[in-house]
Amino acid sequence: MANVGQSSWRDKTWVKEELGPRDFAECGRAVAGIDTIKLYVAKPLTSFELSKVWQVSGRRLLQISTSIPQFPFRFLIQQPDCEVLPCFAGRKHVIGRMDMFVDLLADCKFGAKVSAEAVQKRLVLRGQRAKAGRTAYYQGQDGRTYYWNEAAGRRNVRLYYDLPSKQTGGVCAHIEVVRNRARLCRAVGLSQIEDLLGDDLGEKLARFWALDVSLYELRDPAAFNADVDGYIEMEGLKVGEVRQRLFGSQALMRWSSLSIQRIRDGLPRSLWERHLVRLSMDYLPEIEWPASLINTHTPHQRPFHLHQRPQAA
Repeated sequence: MANVGQSSWRDKTWVKEELGPRDFAECGRAVAGIDTIKLYVAKPLTSFELSKVWQVSGRRLLQISTSIPQFPFRFLIQQPDCEVLPCFAGRKHVIGRMDMFVDLLADCKFGAKVSAEAVQKRLVLRGQRAKAGRTAYYQGQDGRTYYWNEAAGRRNVRLYYDLPSKQTGGVCAHIEVVRNRARLCRAVGLSQIEDLLGDDLGEKLARFWALDVSLYELRDPAAFNADVDGYIEMEGLKVGEVRQRLFGSQALMRWSSLSIQRIRDGLPRSLWERHLVRLSMDYLPEIEWPASLINTHTPHQRPFHLHQRPQAA
């Protein structure tokens, strides 16, 4: 029986208080790492090689067929480390997708929610182009996971605050940045396994982060609200239709309550450009970038430990 007063990570009974200034005062540290890589290989691994990976790393890897002639097999490796990745060294392969994360650590779930709300409002996925007539930014079915693009998109950001940190196991706001094409990974210097095993991993992840995300703030929310109302009236638009497109409903909400990503995607550039100011990344706590994959994750935090390691005879 669960102890009285304890709640699960996805407990829906959150503290319902006015958040006040949405800054990162509740967040003391920020840690980064690699969440997932998708590896395409030219030749399949034999059963003996897969069992060797299991013996070395304690993981069972699932080998999946693809329709790519040059690389007909792929592996999805979550939280890769220096034990499993060297098993692919020397084999013809390419990294086709990489997800890196930054965890904003907090002392309590409410602090993690405050940090997540601040990120959700200000973070912009750079270079994103929304489909005509709607924004790609949307909220997951659980109500607490935010996506900056569709799942199959080339680049994406995921944000949630109700699961423990994959790095420390503590409470956090989890920001995950996705590059889902080989050429996009190659652009940040991550195309081969050897690129992940060097001592400059932190520099590459920092470049990955800086190229994909930015933080923005509205200079004057009241002036922005007035400008949007004037734009709608001048263009002869229906307020309800604009609210439906941007908010997903016709609820009476001020335009400044939109996330910056929705503002940039759904309103003319001439309207929002003079109201947005780009924030320095120093606005976030200083991120602790991993120097290498050595000891990046502790054994109990690694996923896919479906079986214990084989005991020596």
